[in-house]
Amino acid sequence: MQHHTDAQTPGRTLAIFWRVVAGIISEHVLSQRILAEWGSAVLVALFILRDSSHSNALLGVWALYAIAISLYTTSVLADNAEQPYNVQRLLALPSRRIFIWAYLVSANIIVYTCQIILVAASLVLAPLARPDMMQIVMTIPSIILIISVATGCMLLLTPLISSVLQRIVLMLVVAVPVIWGTIAAQLFTPESASIKAALDAIFGIMLWPSLHLYATAVTPVFDTTTLIVFAINGTISLILAAIAIARFQRKYLSNS
Repeated sequence: MQHHTDAQTPGRTLAIFWRVVAGIISEHVLSQRILAEWGSAVLVALFILRDSSHSNALLGVWALYAIAISLYTTSVLADNAEQPYNVQRLLALPSRRIFIWAYLVSANIIVYTCQIILVAASLVLAPLARPDMMQIVMTIPSIILIISVATGCMLLLTPLISSVLQRIVLMLVVAVPVIWGTIAAQLFTPESASIKAALDAIFGIMLWPSLHLYATAVTPVFDTTTLIVFAINGTISLILAAIAIARFQRKYLSNS
């Protein structure tokens, strides 16, 4: 697979990048697949949040919805990226990084629109649970980071980026800490309590940034710990994107 090797100015590269993003989003809208995502936001507000009477419950659903719609949208876009006409788009680009970043940014933008629809619908349909404007503003950084981490993680879980073995390993890395309590109850005896305690600590540390980020989205509080969690999750999202780019480049180079 060959790509253009002419020197590109930063401005030219950025223009190409945003043109690709606009094309991806336009195709998603014209295909009407976005109606499923926008519709899901309205349905969540209508059937789950309409009878809510507590703002923290409302914010919790917003955060959970952000995770779910991020996983769905990223999966759909990644599947679309493997279509033949998009492979031709890749061939015309000066860099593979532009291709992957464009799909990742497009997924985030689409999810943002869904989140905005959910928030707007919730404020209308669930007036008793309506948070004040300061709560809404304070939860925005947490929601943005939740979406960023979820889209990056889902991108790595798609065939576009990872092999079957790589996807299995990543799913284990994500799933084992989450269900560790159930696993530990079956595996360990009182005699191996020290090993269990060590593993509990390891998995607890792994989950802490994500759990605290979710807690901040539900109960917005800005303090030193929150800023540290923001920095950790922002770093995680960049690492996930970097891994996705590296894998994508190796995958296509091996097939060139």
